[in-house]
Amino acid sequence: MSSREFVLDYLNKEPFPDNIGQVAIQLAKGSDHSYNAIRNVFRRLRDVKVISNDVPSVLYYDIETTSFGADFGEITCFAYKWEGMEDVKLVSVLDYPEAFDRPVYTRDREVVAELVKLLDLADINCGHYSSKFDNKFVQARGSYHGYKPIDFRTSNTFDTCITARKYLRLQNNRLANVAEFYGEAQKTSMSKQTWRLCNDYNKEALAEQGEYCKQDVRALYGIAKRLFPFTKHLPNLWITEETNYMRCSNPNCGGVLLEDGEYKTKANTYQKFRCVDCGKWHRGSTPVMKLSREFKPAY
Repeated sequence: MSSREFVLDYLNKEPFPDNIGQVAIQLAKGSDHSYNAIRNVFRRLRDVKVISNDVPSVLYYDIETTSFGADFGEITCFAYKWEGMEDVKLVSVLDYPEAFDRPVYTRDREVVAELVKLLDLADINCGHYSSKFDNKFVQARGSYHGYKPIDFRTSNTFDTCITARKYLRLQNNRLANVAEFYGEAQKTSMSKQTWRLCNDYNKEALAEQGEYCKQDVRALYGIAKRLFPFTKHLPNLWITEETNYMRCSNPNCGGVLLEDGEYKTKANTYQKFRCVDCGKWHRGSTPVMKLSREFKPAY
């Protein structure tokens, strides 16, 4: 019996536990499965349970690394939050004590494995400057450890930094500044000495870094809600076979659209729609009036 089958057999008899770690310890004592294997199955099932409702599977995440390059550094931890999840979760190298016994460049194997699985579940991944850093760093570390490529595309990536840079005029587009502008959860700070200790895998420093990372995701979630109405490239995840009316494409909204003016191009005129909840603009795909291409002389 695999670890997954063992956990599913347990869940057929008991409700999903609130304290995964404690239950994993109890189950590991009376079975041939390790604590880490049982806990990881519970984590994956919990995430699937969270995103299996009617809310689009949007993953907000942030990583912390030991370097700016994946050929030199590793991922020490990452924090994440699903749309619809109550609070932010953390996965750290501290969760895997056996990792500290391996060579430095291979210590993030389990952390990367967890993040790759989450990103594969997501319809949309959201981060701050993630299209330029986080996504590429994760892709590189995953490739190094032998995992299949993650499906990172422009149409499924929402970068709050790039969005703020494109649509807003701020002094700078750093997460701390955008969060302060919107009055959302503020980033915490870490000293340079603590960052150096994290690179040396000091456990106390890594624990502080984990809290720092979780706070970044709280700030990210706050500003993403404010910036989603500006974006135009994301797919509409609210449209299903049962949907019989137009819904807002904002993954955080899904509100009703009402007609509001016209959108004119050189060749066609389209109906414009606006969400009654978040105010996001949409354009119809069928022309309401097509202009003739046969032009007559002016005189």
